[in-house]
Amino acid sequence: MFRIELDSLKAALVRKAPTRKKYTPRRRMIERVAKRLGVALAAGAALAVVIAANPVSRDTAYAGVIRSSSVNDACVIDVDNTSNATVVKNGNFCVVTVTASTGVVIPSYVSSIGVIVVGGGAGGVADGGAGGGG
Repeated sequence: MFRIELDSLKAALVRKAPTRKKYTPRRRMIERVAKRLGVALAAGAALAVVIAANPVSRDTAYAGVIRSSSVNDACVIDVDNTSNATVVKNGNFCVVTVTASTGVVIPSYVSSIGVIVVGGGAGGVADGGAGGGG
């Protein structure tokens, strides 16, 4: 009798953990795919928000067109302000010089561009250092 009471007391004190669903290889694969899909959807949504907030194409009208010459193979560039940019053809290259703030539209047929930035110099500082040339 004493043994039966101990067994029933032990059974009452020891509780089994709830049984978990068994993870089969298929279930693991489904959970992995679902997690990756969720991450991909979140990244896609973030990208859509960035693109919507910063459109790549500009729908504004441009102030004018600058040309390197009047011949057929001249360089033709759309700019916002024609007085702030010039274009010159040098061999097979079109060299666009921007002298002040303006927008420049690169034609769709251009396959590569190179950029050279030359800034004006600043004034000297209190320790006697000289500024750059402008």
